[in-house]
Amino acid sequence: MQPDSTSLNAGKPPTAAEAAETKRKARNTSRQAARLLRDAAWPERAHLLWGTLGLALAAALEMLGPLAGKVMIDRVLLPRNPDAALIVGLLLGSLIAGFAASWLRYQQLLRLAGLAMRSVQRIRERVYAHVLRLPMAFFDRAITGQLVTRVTNDTEAAKNLYVQVLFVGLDSTIVLLGATVAMWWVDPHLMLMVGVMLPAAVLIMVLYRRWAAGAVTRARELRSQLNAHVAESIAGVAVLQAANATERFNLQFAQLNDAHYKTRLRTVFFNAWLLRPTMEALKIVMIALVIGLVGMRGEGMLATLSAPSTPLA
Repeated sequence: MQPDSTSLNAGKPPTAAEAAETKRKARNTSRQAARLLRDAAWPERAHLLWGTLGLALAAALEMLGPLAGKVMIDRVLLPRNPDAALIVGLLLGSLIAGFAASWLRYQQLLRLAGLAMRSVQRIRERVYAHVLRLPMAFFDRAITGQLVTRVTNDTEAAKNLYVQVLFVGLDSTIVLLGATVAMWWVDPHLMLMVGVMLPAAVLIMVLYRRWAAGAVTRARELRSQLNAHVAESIAGVAVLQAANATERFNLQFAQLNDAHYKTRLRTVFFNAWLLRPTMEALKIVMIALVIGLVGMRGEGMLATLSAPSTPLA
């Protein structure tokens, strides 16, 4: 058995030319993967359309809660109008709208999850059929562990991509648009203040994609090489022992494992600094701005109410 040249150099840092070539291949691979994902999900476009409409309706129902709160403040609390029928109607309407929105969102989650599973099934069938059509010379050079990883683990990652993009991304976008419309109806100044945070969030996502994409791609490549190395070693353990090559294969596995560990650490670092902590910091800043705006308006209203009335001339 010939050792994999990539595994021998796994622990060494790539040169500038190798890094540029890796980026170019990653871009081409991303385009091909996007086309593959689109083609696999295209037969499910009707489910995607109905799922989008269902999520939009759920977001609209969720917006009724804050709007009902505004009506209660304007017509009940501020004028001190204890209208029991109005209060019960607003509370009951908000409760029913919340339950309906949760039920709709659950149904769309099931719909889009089924879409993801059927799309991944098409991808796996297509990849497996392609492997079966390859010439025998290809299997003389290919490693079985890498092929198994491509057919199983990589397609499983594609399923997560479908779920994250189709459900989480689509649902978050619809909720964001609905919240923007509701804030514009309640207070345009408040909506503009919150909208300032959107470019910052987009910048964080762009930076994360630029810095973490290479580490994530490299981690998947190394995981594929680890699976291939383990499969090759187990299949040929008798030959390794007879040729006294176990130490050499152990060294290669240690290098691959160390490279995979360091790459995974980079992905964890980017996730830890660019995702939740940064987004939480933006949320805190946004809440502080909203509280400050409401506080300044409250002080202005108190000053207006406490000012002495001027007699008419």
